[in-house]
Amino acid sequence: MKRSRQIIAILLLVVTIVSIVSVPAYASTDDNDFYNFTLTTTRRFLNPQQKDNASPCYVYVHTAQSNTTLYVAAHGSNSAMQSGITTNCTLDANGATAVKVTILPKKQYIIRSLVNERGFPYAALGFSVPAAYPNTISGQWSPDSSTWAQNNCMTAT
Repeated sequence: MKRSRQIIAILLLVVTIVSIVSVPAYASTDDNDFYNFTLTTTRRFLNPQQKDNASPCYVYVHTAQSNTTLYVAAHGSNSAMQSGITTNCTLDANGATAVKVTILPKKQYIIRSLVNERGFPYAALGFSVPAAYPNTISGQWSPDSSTWAQNNCMTAT
């Protein structure tokens, strides 16, 4: 009898620990779905990724000249293919429609947009850089952002 109680107690402990440690992933708003990118002079749009909600996009450019301004726009897409990229949905930091916003390398940003609100299932970022810029730019991005990112990252202006 004592042995069966010990086994039951151990099983309950295991179930409790597993339920505490197990945290489900909820799409890309938990900061787990980052997409690495490298842009060249011939490729300026990132591949569209599924947009799950109305949160801003997240972007961090880590390989670039630190003092060069980069211009970014959030686009809505009807498919995961670059050919589906259709509408510029970018908003500036004040929530006004914008053609593009500016970011600097080596800083984390959120890019506000109306991709989700306009009914697009996918988002893509498009970059515009100075003509004299080096051949490649690389970093990470996500079509959605967590509450942490929205509270701690800079908003692109």
